[in-house]
Amino acid sequence: MFVLQGMTREEVAKRLQLSDKTVRVWAQRGEWEKKRAAVLESAHATYLELYEVIRKMAKSVSMDVEAGNEISQARLYTLKGLIDSVGNMKKFEDQVNKEAANKERAASPEKTHEETVKALDDLLGVRRN
Repeated sequence: MFVLQGMTREEVAKRLQLSDKTVRVWAQRGEWEKKRAAVLESAHATYLELYEVIRKMAKSVSMDVEAGNEISQARLYTLKGLIDSVGNMKKFEDQVNKEAANKERAASPEKTHEETVKALDDLLGVRRN
């Protein structure tokens, strides 16, 4: 609950009907903070890797458009699916990171995500409602 769902220790204690002290001891012994950080780091790394795949694919599509090559519908659909998956990953990351989101975040992930999607939409000429 603490590591994957982003609950606070107090929320875990309440949900399990345990004392705060018991959950605090479990958290210390189980290295919950360290495990949560590892989950967040992994999610962030995956997000960056996916963004790189999208960037490369969008660049490839753009180059083909400039060269006058036909772009298959399947290729554009795949790119759209990848872009949508960034949003799904972002929702998961927000859920896991709800309390850490207020700490030391250089830029708002929503803003970064929105800017990324807008740039890709502009590149591909996609209009969203």
